[in-house]
Amino acid sequence: RQPNRNRLLYIDPTVDGVKTGHTKSAGYCLISSAKRPLANVPNGSRRLVSIVIGTSTEQIRTQESLKILNYGFQFFDTLRLYDRGQVLATPDIYKGKSGTIKIGVADETFVTVPKGTGGRLKPVLERQELLIAPIAAGQQVGTVKLMDGNNKVGEFPVVALEEGPRMMANILECEQTPEALVLDMPLEVTFEKITDAITLPQF
Repeated sequence: RQPNRNRLLYIDPTVDGVKTGHTKSAGYCLISSAKRPLANVPNGSRRLVSIVIGTSTEQIRTQESLKILNYGFQFFDTLRLYDRGQVLATPDIYKGKSGTIKIGVADETFVTVPKGTGGRLKPVLERQELLIAPIAAGQQVGTVKLMDGNNKVGEFPVVALEEGPRMMANILECEQTPEALVLDMPLEVTFEKITDAITLPQF
């Protein structure tokens, strides 16, 4: 039986792969993966992948791969921003059966940033100023941009967290007046983006 040439599997119990290789031109190479617990997230974990090429021996590729993995886990934080289905805003919905609709994130939202910079992050919600029914649950209605000063470090979609059905008007069988005919005409809408202030958890 041929032993696994990825020596990290025998050194670090958090390592679970991935691929070794060697050619004359590329030298000794290693793609390695490690999965370790995520701080402040019950049952959470994060995975980092390192790629090392061009080393002269198996031992060096192992050492350099471990250095990269340890550096990533030590000097970068992965932060959970929002829970699955978390509401970020409840804007008005035009022609909706309900006057408002809940919007937010469909899944748990994470971001990885340099260690200690989480407290500087500011989320900016951009959405259409006018939401018109019907809107389907899961339909994207905006975007959250995660800012560190003037730098955008992340972006993720904002969706409708519930159905936004159209309000059904009562139709009377009567002679339509010119005013009624005007009201039945399609409404032309110009969509503009607006920004809302939303908050992040304290890191």
